[in-house]
Amino acid sequence: MATAKRMFEFVAGKSSKFWEIWIDGVEVCTRYGRIGATGRVTRNDGGTIDKVREIYEKLINEKCRKGYTETGCVSALNTEESLNKNTKKTSRQGRTFDIDALIKKIEDKAKDIGMSLPRGAKKSDIEKAEKAMRVRLPDEVRAFYLCHDGGGDAYFVEHRELLSLRRMVNEWKVWKELFDKGQFEEENDHGTKGIQKVWWIPEWIPVTYDGAGNHDIIDLAPGKGGTQGQIISFYHDDESRRIEAKSFLVWLANEAEFIN
Repeated sequence: MATAKRMFEFVAGKSSKFWEIWIDGVEVCTRYGRIGATGRVTRNDGGTIDKVREIYEKLINEKCRKGYTETGCVSALNTEESLNKNTKKTSRQGRTFDIDALIKKIEDKAKDIGMSLPRGAKKSDIEKAEKAMRVRLPDEVRAFYLCHDGGGDAYFVEHRELLSLRRMVNEWKVWKELFDKGQFEEENDHGTKGIQKVWWIPEWIPVTYDGAGNHDIIDLAPGKGGTQGQIISFYHDDESRRIEAKSFLVWLANEAEFIN
């Protein structure tokens, strides 16, 4: 089970704080800190769905009593439903994307230039990767990887490798190790609306790699005005960040350049 992320803010006097909450499986997750900062994430294992819902409602009520006001929510998808639906459609900011149609367009795009996409990953492989990175990948990303586990050895997106699940986790771990060592504590004021002002956070999942430390990222913790699951550019030695697309599949189908 996964729920929408709900965002609350408290602004009074010298205080300017945010607090975010969502349910991930049988865990109640929160992220909190000063507005504009990355914040810290907590995870509370409730053990059962009923207990998780009880904790979830209790924490929200406590924040509201302290003067926090809700500012909005970000769509999250149920893993079990998303991996088992026969009709794969997802809604994003009022628009509906046909997942099957977009995957077919990507396959045709690769076929046109003589590319052969690899076979799909197993559902258990996706769940293993999610567990390793402690995230839930967007519905459309899971659907694509069930069909094709990345782009294969000779498959590039704008001269970058489209990562397999295994490679995705390995690249993520490289950045997570640096993150845990405190390498990214300074704010990165790149000036792009919708992207957090950070160098890297664990909710940024690398989906491509150019061999030199640069990626396209699946952003699971967007800044204010951003979209859950948006694709952003990431450079290891350059502070610039930009939103490539609001959807992984739309990005691959319509905007990414394929090179054989």
